[in-house]
Amino acid sequence: MYIHAMEAFVATNDAPKIRSDILACMIERFQSAAPRLSGEQLDFDAGRAMMEAISDGLLFWVGANDFSACCGIRALVETSTRMVAPNLDFDTWYFAEGNPFETVRRTLLGPPAG
Repeated sequence: MYIHAMEAFVATNDAPKIRSDILACMIERFQSAAPRLSGEQLDFDAGRAMMEAISDGLLFWVGANDFSACCGIRALVETSTRMVAPNLDFDTWYFAEGNPFETVRRTLLGPPAG
């Protein structure tokens, strides 16, 4: 697990296609950052980015052991997203705790019913 991690949600109706386009854009345009697609995640020397398509949008997660690297990966994700889908906007990034997407899911859905 990484020391520094952030998560976000972006609403969209075409999440699977946009996710695929964002990954392709990141691999093509940011070769100097050496991104490698590994299953459902994009690995960099300095950290990792993940995106998950859900029914009403995309969940984003970035993590690294260095805060600057985490912010740099986040900037690559945001830039690629704007290149692919200029109308999408990141309202809020959350500092992540626990498993990837856990914080943003809890923030969007509220605490589990008990």
